[in-house]
Amino acid sequence: MKKIICFFGLIIFFLSVSFAAEAAGVSGFWRTYNLKGVSQSIVKMAVVKNTVLGEVVKILPINGQKSTDRCTKCKGEDFNKPILGMTVVQVKNAQNSEWMKGKILDPNSGKIYKCKIRLADNGKILQIHAYIGFSLFGRTVDWARIG
Repeated sequence: MKKIICFFGLIIFFLSVSFAAEAAGVSGFWRTYNLKGVSQSIVKMAVVKNTVLGEVVKILPINGQKSTDRCTKCKGEDFNKPILGMTVVQVKNAQNSEWMKGKILDPNSGKIYKCKIRLADNGKILQIHAYIGFSLFGRTVDWARIG
């Protein structure tokens, strides 16, 4: 009986390690792109207490964007915060699944969308599917891993 309990304990341990590994796989620096395929910023993704967080670490000077820009269209506590350093992706309870669910902030519009994220192309691409309501009506953009 002890051997069976030990065996199942090991299985649960290895499954939990693989779940955490998938979430940790998104960690790193990502070049973001808008729907037109134009690179806008660099986001640092990190796993903190089983939550994936994406923070803007560089704003690319495209369409007049500056590193001093603020989120003037955001609501609540994000209103008028500097975009540089802002957390724009948050996925709680990240685990090993095809899609990890969370939310994403578009600092250009100030809108917060539900999102699903997943790794593609052997971890070189981070697919972000943002939507309102049902995921069927959303759009997907690919972010490219840096380094």
